[in-house]
Amino acid sequence: MNSLVTLGSLDETTWVYQNEELDIEFKLPHGWYKTQMVVESKDSYIAHSVRIGEPNDIIKVPSYFIPLSDLKKGDDKNNHTMFFSITKDSVGGGSGIDIKTSHLIAGIAFSENMDPIKDLELKKKKSLKAGATRIKLTESAIKEGLPVGDWEQPYWEAASEDRNDGIKTYGIVSLKNYGCYNFYIMATYYKESDKEEILTILKNNISTISN
Repeated sequence: MNSLVTLGSLDETTWVYQNEELDIEFKLPHGWYKTQMVVESKDSYIAHSVRIGEPNDIIKVPSYFIPLSDLKKGDDKNNHTMFFSITKDSVGGGSGIDIKTSHLIAGIAFSENMDPIKDLELKKKKSLKAGATRIKLTESAIKEGLPVGDWEQPYWEAASEDRNDGIKTYGIVSLKNYGCYNFYIMATYYKESDKEEILTILKNNISTISN
């Protein structure tokens, strides 16, 4: 398992992410924020938010590759790699952990079953086990037919409530399989009204490069 997988590239003058191997182009939504971790010292870092659509110091992050074997570590925490992370509101000036805002992540993950629905079922099982003591799941279902660009992907849609503070969180995880790995999209939001905005972004801002 030594094949290389491209992580694509993001041009921060046009704010367009491209991955030719996956044949995916993602136009990041203007007005949202891209999160970047800025290291201040060996002991600290802060989350720096760049408003999408505005100039950034980074012109273009070159495309680079990772061995496919790096996605399969035997540890669920290490079997995925993120392309980018964006939020509806700025999380700059701190860790961003306590900011309740819509959050959208894209990346690749190792496919245990080479089947997106079976991988979603496995992801659901592991997530529920990990959060059982803190999270009360109020809704959960694996569904088919999430519109992403001009195609559809299976997805896991869930709603949960924190047992400690009662805060409700909604989430969507969707996969597109490429054999030994999946292209994944993860979205979290705190109001049902934000769901339509996220679905519109997935439908209108993602396309195939070959078209």
